[in-house]
Amino acid sequence: MLTPELLIAALAVAVTIIAVLFVALAYVEFAKLQGLRRDFAAFKDQWRKELFLNQKAQQRVMASYTLSDPQQKIALLKTAVAIAPSTFNGYNALGWAYLELDDKQAALESFRTAIGYNPSAKEGYCDVARVYVRLGRLDLAQQYLNSAIEVDPTTRTDLEHDAELKSALVSH
Repeated sequence: MLTPELLIAALAVAVTIIAVLFVALAYVEFAKLQGLRRDFAAFKDQWRKELFLNQKAQQRVMASYTLSDPQQKIALLKTAVAIAPSTFNGYNALGWAYLELDDKQAALESFRTAIGYNPSAKEGYCDVARVYVRLGRLDLAQQYLNSAIEVDPTTRTDLEHDAELKSALVSH
Protein backbone atom coordinates (compact mmCIF):
# COMPACT_ATOMS: atom_id res chain seq x y z
CA MET A 1 0.00 0.00 0.00
CA LEU A 2 1.16 3.47 -0.88
CA THR A 3 1.71 5.58 2.11
CA PRO A 4 1.78 9.36 2.04
CA GLU A 5 5.51 9.27 2.78
CA LEU A 6 6.13 6.97 -0.18
CA LEU A 7 4.05 9.19 -2.48
CA ILE A 8 5.95 12.26 -1.33
CA ALA A 9 9.27 10.44 -1.89
CA ALA A 10 8.17 9.33 -5.39
CA LEU A 11 7.04 12.86 -6.20
CA ALA A 12 10.36 14.24 -4.93
CA VAL A 13 12.26 11.78 -7.15
CA ALA A 14 10.12 12.73 -10.16
CA VAL A 15 10.61 16.45 -9.54
CA THR A 16 14.36 15.89 -9.14
CA ILE A 17 14.53 13.96 -12.42
CA ILE A 18 12.58 16.70 -14.21
CA ALA A 19 14.83 19.36 -12.68
CA VAL A 20 17.95 17.46 -13.79
CA LEU A 21 16.49 17.19 -17.31
CA PHE A 22 15.79 20.95 -17.36
CA VAL A 23 19.33 21.68 -16.17
CA ALA A 24 20.74 19.35 -18.85
CA LEU A 25 18.56 21.00 -21.50
CA ALA A 26 19.63 24.44 -20.30
CA TYR A 27 23.28 23.38 -20.49
CA VAL A 28 22.83 22.06 -24.05
CA GLU A 29 21.09 25.26 -25.11
CA PHE A 30 23.76 27.36 -23.41
CA ALA A 31 26.46 25.42 -25.28
CA LYS A 32 24.59 26.00 -28.55
CA LEU A 33 24.32 29.70 -27.75
CA GLN A 34 28.06 29.88 -27.07
CA GLY A 35 28.69 28.15 -30.40
CA LEU A 36 26.43 30.63 -32.15
CA ARG A 37 28.28 33.50 -30.52
CA ARG A 38 31.60 32.11 -31.75
CA ASP A 39 30.19 31.55 -35.23
CA PHE A 40 28.76 35.07 -35.30
CA ALA A 41 32.06 36.56 -34.15
CA ALA A 42 33.91 34.64 -36.87
CA PHE A 43 31.32 35.73 -39.45
CA LYS A 44 31.64 39.35 -38.33
CA ASP A 45 35.44 39.22 -38.57
CA GLN A 46 35.25 37.64 -42.04
CA TRP A 47 32.66 40.20 -43.15
CA ARG A 48 34.85 43.08 -41.96
CA LYS A 49 37.85 41.64 -43.76
CA GLU A 50 35.90 41.20 -46.99
CA LEU A 51 34.42 44.68 -46.70
CA PHE A 52 37.89 46.16 -46.24
CA LEU A 53 39.27 44.23 -49.23
CA ASN A 54 36.29 45.23 -51.40
CA GLN A 55 36.75 48.88 -50.44
CA LYS A 56 40.45 48.67 -51.19
CA ALA A 57 39.76 47.07 -54.56
CA GLN A 58 37.00 49.57 -55.35
CA GLN A 59 39.38 52.45 -54.67
CA ARG A 60 41.72 51.00 -57.28
CA VAL A 61 38.89 50.58 -59.76
CA MET A 62 37.92 54.21 -59.25
CA ALA A 63 41.55 55.33 -59.52
CA SER A 64 41.83 53.50 -62.85
CA TYR A 65 39.21 55.84 -64.32
CA THR A 66 41.66 58.73 -63.91
CA LEU A 67 44.41 57.04 -65.94
CA SER A 68 44.73 57.65 -69.66
CA ASP A 69 47.20 54.85 -70.43
CA PRO A 70 45.31 51.57 -70.96
CA GLN A 71 48.33 49.52 -69.88
CA GLN A 72 48.46 51.37 -66.56
CA LYS A 73 44.71 50.88 -66.15
CA ILE A 74 45.05 47.16 -66.78
CA ALA A 75 47.90 46.83 -64.29
CA LEU A 76 45.95 48.71 -61.61
CA LEU A 77 42.71 46.83 -62.31
CA LYS A 78 44.49 43.48 -62.16
CA THR A 79 45.64 44.36 -58.64
CA ALA A 80 42.08 45.36 -57.76
CA VAL A 81 40.55 42.06 -58.88
CA ALA A 82 43.40 40.13 -57.26
CA ILE A 83 42.54 41.79 -53.93
CA ALA A 84 38.79 41.21 -54.22
CA PRO A 85 37.65 39.37 -57.35
CA SER A 86 33.97 39.94 -56.62
CA THR A 87 34.29 43.71 -56.27
CA PHE A 88 31.59 45.20 -58.42
CA ASN A 89 32.78 46.63 -61.70
CA GLY A 90 36.37 45.38 -61.30
CA TYR A 91 36.24 42.98 -64.20
CA ASN A 92 33.95 45.27 -66.21
CA ALA A 93 36.49 48.09 -65.95
CA LEU A 94 39.27 45.65 -66.86
CA GLY A 95 37.32 44.62 -69.95
CA TRP A 96 36.92 48.22 -71.02
CA ALA A 97 40.65 48.80 -70.58
CA TYR A 98 41.30 45.82 -72.86
CA LEU A 99 38.87 47.28 -75.37
CA GLU A 100 40.95 50.47 -75.38
CA LEU A 101 43.79 48.27 -76.65
CA ASP A 102 41.38 46.59 -79.10
CA ASP A 103 41.99 43.24 -77.37
CA LYS A 104 38.47 41.93 -77.77
CA GLN A 105 39.22 38.42 -76.57
CA ALA A 106 40.70 39.64 -73.29
CA ALA A 107 37.75 42.02 -72.95
CA LEU A 108 35.29 39.16 -73.47
CA GLU A 109 37.07 37.09 -70.85
CA SER A 110 36.95 39.95 -68.36
CA PHE A 111 33.29 40.71 -69.02
CA ARG A 112 32.34 37.03 -68.71
CA THR A 113 34.22 36.87 -65.43
CA ALA A 114 32.25 39.92 -64.28
CA ILE A 115 29.04 38.06 -65.07
CA GLY A 116 30.29 35.08 -63.07
CA TYR A 117 30.85 37.23 -59.99
CA ASN A 118 27.78 39.44 -60.46
CA PRO A 119 25.19 37.43 -62.42
CA SER A 120 22.38 39.73 -61.33
CA ALA A 121 24.05 42.83 -62.81
CA LYS A 122 23.06 43.74 -66.35
CA GLU A 123 26.33 45.57 -67.08
CA GLY A 124 28.40 42.47 -67.76
CA TYR A 125 25.84 41.09 -70.21
CA CYS A 126 25.64 44.40 -72.07
CA ASP A 127 29.43 44.67 -72.19
CA VAL A 128 29.76 41.18 -73.68
CA ALA A 129 27.02 42.03 -76.19
CA ARG A 130 28.91 45.18 -77.19
CA VAL A 131 32.07 43.17 -77.93
CA TYR A 132 30.07 40.69 -79.97
CA VAL A 133 28.51 43.56 -81.94
CA ARG A 134 32.02 44.82 -82.69
CA LEU A 135 33.04 41.31 -83.75
CA GLY A 136 30.02 41.15 -86.07
CA ARG A 137 28.39 38.35 -84.05
CA LEU A 138 24.93 39.86 -83.68
CA ASP A 139 23.45 36.46 -82.83
CA LEU A 140 25.62 36.20 -79.72
CA ALA A 141 25.11 39.88 -78.91
CA GLN A 142 21.37 39.28 -78.98
CA GLN A 143 21.68 36.35 -76.55
CA TYR A 144 23.56 38.48 -74.05
CA LEU A 145 21.17 41.40 -74.45
CA ASN A 146 18.27 39.04 -73.77
CA SER A 147 20.08 37.88 -70.62
CA ALA A 148 20.57 41.50 -69.56
CA ILE A 149 16.87 42.21 -70.07
CA GLU A 150 15.97 39.07 -68.13
CA VAL A 151 18.16 40.18 -65.22
CA ASP A 152 16.91 43.77 -65.34
CA PRO A 153 13.93 44.66 -67.54
CA THR A 154 14.94 48.35 -67.50
CA THR A 155 17.79 47.36 -69.82
CA ARG A 156 15.39 47.59 -72.76
CA THR A 157 14.85 51.29 -71.96
CA ASP A 158 18.62 51.81 -71.59
CA LEU A 159 19.16 50.33 -75.05
CA GLU A 160 16.95 53.00 -76.60
CA HIS A 161 19.78 55.46 -75.80
CA ASP A 162 22.63 53.20 -76.97
CA ALA A 163 22.87 53.17 -80.77
CA GLU A 164 25.39 50.35 -80.93
CA LEU A 165 23.44 47.93 -78.77
CA LYS A 166 20.01 49.08 -79.89
CA SER A 167 20.88 48.12 -83.44
CA ALA A 168 21.80 44.61 -82.29
CA LEU A 169 18.56 44.28 -80.37
CA VAL A 170 16.40 45.56 -83.22
CA SER A 171 18.16 43.58 -85.95
CA HIS A 172 17.35 40.24 -84.33
